[in-house]
Amino acid sequence: MLARWLMTGTVILELATLGCGGAATAKALDLEPVSGMVKFDGKPFAGASVAFMPRGTTAGQVAVSVTDAEGKFEMVYPDGGKGVPVGEYKVYISKLLTPSGDPIPEGKTAADVEAKDIVPMRYKKPDDLINVVSIPAGGKSDLVIEIMSK
Repeated sequence: MLARWLMTGTVILELATLGCGGAATAKALDLEPVSGMVKFDGKPFAGASVAFMPRGTTAGQVAVSVTDAEGKFEMVYPDGGKGVPVGEYKVYISKLLTPSGDPIPEGKTAADVEAKDIVPMRYKKPDDLINVVSIPAGGKSDLVIEIMSK
């Protein structure tokens, strides 16, 4: 279990690192609105972290969001702008829960409560084409990201 948590933590850390540094900000790039829904085993996936990581020649940084009670999300750029630049993105979904299936309590870290990511690792491979999306000029408001537990 610790190895799986460390792998998930490494992926999240790598995404955060890629999102920092001298990359362009929303003020220098045109952002297109992006929203949609995440489903886990066909049902809305509430409380999941969503990250859009630019692929290939797509400019910009990692944008993030958290799904609401209905599994809906709206992407936010690192400086607070809404959306992402036009391009191709690998979508990463993560949801950390305690071993009993509860959310991480306020004031605790994932390590404190031995939380694990319930999203299977097959969705977190950077070079895999699972959950790769293209965002056109004008944005996209109807994305549906499907995650299956098995």
